[in-house]
Order: sequence, then structure tokens, then C-alpha cells
Amino acid sequence: MSPEVSYCSLVNSPPEQVAATLAPLRSLDPEVVLAVDDRVDSAWIDGYRQIADRVFLVPYPGSFARTYAWLREQCAGRWILQLDADEVPAPGLAAEVAATIAADDVTHAWIRCRWLYPDAHSYLAQWPWRPDYSLRLLRNDPAVVRFPAQMHATVAAIGPKRYLREPLYHADLLTDVDARERKYARYEAGRPGFVIDGLSLNEVYYLPERRSDLRMLPVPEHDAGAVAAFLEASPLPRRREARPPASVAHVALDEIVARSEHRELGDDDYRASLRLLDDDLRLVAREWRTFDVEVRNLGSTHWPGGLDARPQIRVGYRWVAKRGRLKEGMQTCLGAPLRPGASAIVPLEVLAPTAVGRHEIEIDLVHEHVRWFGCAIRARIDVRAAAGGAPGALTAP
Repeated sequence: MSPEVSYCSLVNSPPEQVAATLAPLRSLDPEVVLAVDDRVDSAWIDGYRQIADRVFLVPYPGSFARTYAWLREQCAGRWILQLDADEVPAPGLAAEVAATIAADDVTHAWIRCRWLYPDAHSYLAQWPWRPDYSLRLLRNDPAVVRFPAQMHATVAAIGPKRYLREPLYHADLLTDVDARERKYARYEAGRPGFVIDGLSLNEVYYLPERRSDLRMLPVPEHDAGAVAAFLEASPLPRRREARPPASVAHVALDEIVARSEHRELGDDDYRASLRLLDDDLRLVAREWRTFDVEVRNLGSTHWPGGLDARPQIRVGYRWVAKRGRLKEGMQTCLGAPLRPGASAIVPLEVLAPTAVGRHEIEIDLVHEHVRWFGCAIRARIDVRAAAGGAPGALTAP
């Protein structure tokens, strides 16, 4: 039987600290899935095994944001609760998570983060650190969630949502200022020009000492114990005998990157075939209509569906003009992910030419802003005038 909720995290901190993060969530009885940075002290591995159900040693893929799509696939729970290695939940969060799951009326929930500063006894209590909602609870369903692999935007979801009251406490600002200066520079290089409160987002969040108008509030007494336990990293509790230590799996970088939206495609990934399913190849001048096209993925990696997911694979068309020149038309996205060997019907949205007569259309797949696939098919389209000489109807695609 699958667990109700999986807790997952990318970790590079001592196992005692990870255990302290998990302690306030014990009532959820979550499946614990840890992706461990393979550069950590090898002596920590046995500690991770004591507190987790599944442990994966993962290579650093340049940005841990690229790991989340792969990590979701390792979770067996109907829901996923994802926390970062430098966070600890308030003791009341578990009950609110359980109530949200039991209500079964949303697809995801946002949890507020409180940034501890300048020490463990207070947190920043002004914009943009408050409220700082982060998407951390989501249904484990690829139909409603995706992972853009973008800095500061690692997960996205559709459907009804809820904003929870109980917070997470974020300890990133308790590191020394030199370390945060380096993080600011690294993050700024990774996503420059992202502005909040009139300044660079990375500078605002990670270097609060540059401001003179800071407002702090004390950590509430009922949360202070969880924060202290996290920062003190007490010895690991004894593992229940009913749950033996987790095995450790080594994961290749290629396996992780293959599931990331920011992966690069090789020549083999552009192999595909197209088939025009419509046999009524007539259009009215300036009319919108769709033609059903069967798309088959003959490559070695999946193509995501939807408008925003990357790599942006589309079905496109071009009108063949005089002397073989091609005039590009609209592009239509895939309706759902298409895995290697699979096929799907895509209703290609086409805008008819203004000129009456016989036209030739070329249909091909395109990786937007990168290249055409080169698996084009062509067809003859008869374009006629509308009754009474009026333009063709502009029908909704």
C-alpha cells in the first residue's frame, strides 16, 4: 500500500540536523526520501540510512533545481511534502498538512517561510521576507505539477490551492556574511535582473544587513524548541526496529538531467514521424481551423506537454511559396508528455492564406528557438472564397 505522503529533500547537512527537521512531522508517518549530495562526508551516510526509507547519492548537476523532477518520481506517496536542508517546520505544521490532505479539495498548498535573523530567537517580519510563501505540499500527479528547473521557481502546479498558517523556519541567514556574499554572487549570475523591492532579489533576501529599516519579531515560544533542536543537531534517535536501515542507491548524472526541463537534446532526441489524419483538406480564405496530426516520438527522451514546459516541442507548419520559400505559421503545443515510442494526436491550428487557390502546406515538429526536427510532411490544401465573398469565419481553435 502506498504511503499517504512522502517527505523528500535534497540534503548536504549532517544527518542529525535532517532528523531534527523530520521530528515535528512524525505524526504524518511520511515516507522519507533523501537525495544526498555525493560530496558530503561519507561518515554521514549511515546516519541518513537510519532516518530515511530511501537514500540516493546524487552528483551535483550544476543547480539542484534540476533535480526535483527526478526526485518526484522517487516518491511513492499520494502527496509530496518537500523541504530544504536549511529549514525546520513549526510543530503545528504536521496537523495542518494532514487536514489539507484529508479535505481533498486542493491540488497544492503554499507554506510561509520565516527567515531567522540575526539569530535563532527572531525572524524578519517585513516585506519581502514576510509573508514568503513557497510551494511545498503538492499532489504527486504529473498532470498537475511540473518542475521548471529555474532558480527561485523550482516547482509549479495548477488547480485549487491553499495557503497554510503554520510556517517553516529558514536558517540560511544564520551563516556568516562572507558565505552569503558568495551565494548572492552565484545566484545573481544564475538569474540576473530579477528585482524585488527595487533591488536585486538575491541581494535583498540574502544580505539584510545592507538595510537600516529591518523589523524583527521573536520566534513564538511554541516553535522555539523545534528551531533550537534543529540548530543544535542532537544525536540521532534510535530507529524503530520495524523499519530497517534504508539501502543506498547511487544515481548517475544522466538519469537526473534526463528528467530536467533545462536538459539539452541530442541528435537522437529529434527523431520523430508525423501523419496527417484529416482527409478533408479544404479551407476558406483567412479561416482558422485545425487538422489532426499524429505525432510519434522515435527518440530516446520524453517531450513535455503544455505551453510552458521545456524543452518547448511544438507542431508547426509553413506555407510553401513561390520558388520553394517557406512562410511560417502558428505552432501548437503537445497536449501531454510524449514518451519514446509513444504517439499522440495533436489538432494543429492553421490560419488559411488570403489568396484563393491550391496551396501546399509543410508540417513539422519544432524545438522552439532551437531548430526544426526535419521530419516534415506536405499536403495540398484547397483554399476557397467564403460564400458571398466574405472572409472566412474566425472560429475558436
